[in-house]
Amino acid sequence: MSDRDTLAVACVREDLRRLCASGDVVSARPVLDEADLGAAVDQEGHTVLHLAVRGGHMQLTREILARGCSPDCESVRHVTPLHIASTEKQPELALELLVAKANPNATDDVKQTALHMAAKVGSVEVVEVLFGHGDTDRSAVDVANTTALHIAAEHGHTDVLEYMLSQQMPLTASNDRGWTALHLAAHGHEKKLNTLKPGKFGNAVRLLLEARADVGATDDEKKTPLHRAANTGNDKTVSLLVLARADVEAEDICRWRPLHYAVQEGHLLVAKMLLDARAAVQLERPPCLTPLAVATMENHVKIAELLFTYKADPNLRAKGLASPIMIARKDPIHGEILSLFELGYIHHE
Repeated sequence: MSDRDTLAVACVREDLRRLCASGDVVSARPVLDEADLGAAVDQEGHTVLHLAVRGGHMQLTREILARGCSPDCESVRHVTPLHIASTEKQPELALELLVAKANPNATDDVKQTALHMAAKVGSVEVVEVLFGHGDTDRSAVDVANTTALHIAAEHGHTDVLEYMLSQQMPLTASNDRGWTALHLAAHGHEKKLNTLKPGKFGNAVRLLLEARADVGATDDEKKTPLHRAANTGNDKTVSLLVLARADVEAEDICRWRPLHYAVQEGHLLVAKMLLDARAAVQLERPPCLTPLAVATMENHVKIAELLFTYKADPNLRAKGLASPIMIARKDPIHGEILSLFELGYIHHE
């Protein structure tokens, strides 16, 4: 190709990008009539159809499809226009592409379908369109063995989750780490809550429990959803799981119980909730570090006080491991906790 031809192609691509951004159908028609509609117009390998859909331009999308552009054209990362319609929360365009025989199960470079994308951005409208298409694989998994239901739970998109559950999507599926949707929702935690932004992960857990998700399911590390919630510190989620009779004494692959993780991460309220739910403050013959030993190692003074009030023994230790008082004596940083162990109280200024 000569320099002149190369320049001409570049100009056409620039015109197409500009027209797709503006959605100017009248100006676009003569350019579309002459263009190779399957050719990439940017470095990501997007075609004019990708860009028209991204811009939300219904009429332009119809013009491009009417000229024979494949609805399944792919970018460099194997992203189709239907993927983009899902990501951009465009249910009408998603339906238009499906009517044009777009493949609802086309996968990108990480094997995610349009349904994965819609779940990720929380577009229940697009999910409804995709579910309304009989060929959509609702149980499709990506490279991490993750379903769309997993993604909705992980992101706390309760409206999407509620709709999917109403359509009897399977709850027992687990990802490549053995996490179920309940594990993922239980692990979620909002950094800041207020009246305008209520907790979404607690609601996600509630929906899953109402749908009879297995509260005792274990992942590849033998952790239950309660382990994950205790680690994250979401007190609402912990409360829901406890009410659903989650096993507060379940041990993971390290022999740690949910209380250990609440203590390790400094979640005082969650630790108290677990103790009030009759989680043992310690085992008579501990197989690992006791929760009080963990609190001492992490120098969580208030949690050590809490455990001490529930009769945790600072001298108790597992075979070959240090007791809480041994840990406290090793480093002056644990002075307050050592005072608790030796004097029975801490003087707070």
